[in-house]
Amino acid sequence: QNGYRSELLCPMGGIDPREVNWDGLRRCFQADTLFDFDSLEFSGRPVAFMGQDHLACAPDEYALNYAWEQSRQKDDAPFSLFFCTLSSHYPYYSPVSAAEDWRRLNDPDIRYPMTHEVHKSINRRYAAAIRYQLEFVLRFIERHRDDDLLVIIFGDHQPPRVARQSDGNSTPVHVIYSNERLPAEFLK
Repeated sequence: QNGYRSELLCPMGGIDPREVNWDGLRRCFQADTLFDFDSLEFSGRPVAFMGQDHLACAPDEYALNYAWEQSRQKDDAPFSLFFCTLSSHYPYYSPVSAAEDWRRLNDPDIRYPMTHEVHKSINRRYAAAIRYQLEFVLRFIERHRDDDLLVIIFGDHQPPRVARQSDGNSTPVHVIYSNERLPAEFLK
């Protein structure tokens, strides 16, 4: 309604597209464009989502940057990009650290350490996966700080098998922006 193009990033592969209610997802998120696994043109080392090899996805870092680049190239209209990160989900299989150049993650010959290869403890894998998430998101923000960027980071639940019931159900919400007028403009 505010003239934004809406982009939705759902990069999980290995699923039968007929088993996903894509129309429902588009309606829910009011998405003009859907980036699924096939549209990412990813041929690098896949990450096993939920620890299941048949549910392979591109590393979150690659997916976010690729979708952002594709969205920016369309036109100069403002857009929003919604992305539920995948490698921060149990059992926390993700790269250990962000790549110097996210494009290199698309090289099938490049091997990089994964959390489940380095850490046997579920708690350490979780911590490493979250560190990876923060590292690549903060690099992304820094790289695009001159692009009138407004980033909202939030969690949707506490991590299974890591959080205690006494930790509660609340999650932090972070709003990061490069231009002082963006939050007010967004809330119109």
